[in-house]
Amino acid sequence: MSTALPINHKRLSVRDIGARKGGAPIVCITSYSAPMAKLMDDHVDVLLVGDSIGKVRFFSLDRIST
Repeated sequence: MSTALPINHKRLSVRDIGARKGGAPIVCITSYSAPMAKLMDDHVDVLLVGDSIGKVRFFSLDRIST
């Protein structure tokens, strides 16, 4: 899978997000896995990626180290 951004896809900076205050809503979701994040990346403004499902899947009790 390519990591290149589509031509119409622009990364938002913190300033870009701040400039939208009071204007257009920001679409933000949380993805619990990298494959799902790749699928959703082109459709949202902000994407939070966590690995908590990996901790559960691989029976890790330690939440700090990987």
